[in-house]
Amino acid sequence: MKNLIRVLAILGLLFSSASLVQAGDVGINLNVNIGDPPVFIAPPALGFYVAVGIPYDMFYVNMNYYMYHGGGWYRSSGYNGPWVVVQYKRLPRGLRRHKYARIIKVRDDEYRNYQHDRNNYRGKQYRPEKHEMQQGNQGNQENKKDNRGGNSNKGHGKK
Repeated sequence: MKNLIRVLAILGLLFSSASLVQAGDVGINLNVNIGDPPVFIAPPALGFYVAVGIPYDMFYVNMNYYMYHGGGWYRSSGYNGPWVVVQYKRLPRGLRRHKYARIIKVRDDEYRNYQHDRNNYRGKQYRPEKHEMQQGNQGNQENKKDNRGGNSNKGHGKK
């Protein structure tokens, strides 16, 4: 009887874990410490924001942050986590529309333009508020401004 209960308990754990994976969001302790909020720029060729000047491949799409790390995709409501695993098919269409290598190349090319012409950079840029680091994405999204004083389109990357 004890063995049957153990087997049923193990099966229950396996099925509950499988349902979480199928749902597409699995919690994981991905230790990423960005520190100050990163700068995101929106290359027109991509249509969404990409982080620059940090050692992570991070993107801001539809008011969520996405990171490609260790061969997998992660999502968070704040730029400093907590992060959950995201299945590729559950990524926003904009991220899936481009191959990862192309995203990185376009980001790097646009970042060179940004660095060269930082004071007169005409592209869209966005920097999260610092309190997002501690509270996730609970800040007032409507008050986010780009450095030119215009609305940042709340990270949608629209022109």
